[in-house]
Amino acid sequence: MSALTRVYEEMAIERLHICTGCGAKNRLTHSHIVPRSQEKSLEAVKENICYHCVECHNRYEHSMERVFMKDFQANMIYMFNNAQSFYWLRMFKMQQHWKTQFTFELSGITTKQAISALEILKEVEGRTHRIHMGITTEKIEG
Repeated sequence: MSALTRVYEEMAIERLHICTGCGAKNRLTHSHIVPRSQEKSLEAVKENICYHCVECHNRYEHSMERVFMKDFQANMIYMFNNAQSFYWLRMFKMQQHWKTQFTFELSGITTKQAISALEILKEVEGRTHRIHMGITTEKIEG
């Protein structure tokens, strides 16, 4: 039995069988918060997997409508704490799509994480942005 299969079996025993994105109780799938393609080491980590109904699973993976899901903020905080590169990528794509800035309460981040976040520079569509604590972005003129 693979580690992932073992985690799925443990989840079936330990968790309520409801979609964390909308509360539905049918057509549930296992959904990785940080996709396996982005961070293989989190593939069989129980905290990285939630139940989503088929509709929420598709919304979470392929649509900017994910921001309306009940578990969106919790998932973003998990990403920040466990896969920052993917977190920044997701934040930039969302902010570009919605033309707004998102804020999250990132309680419990360490000083090292905060300093690291302040130092990160990303190139997005030819514009450089500085990231502040993983919470907002601002355009750097020049």
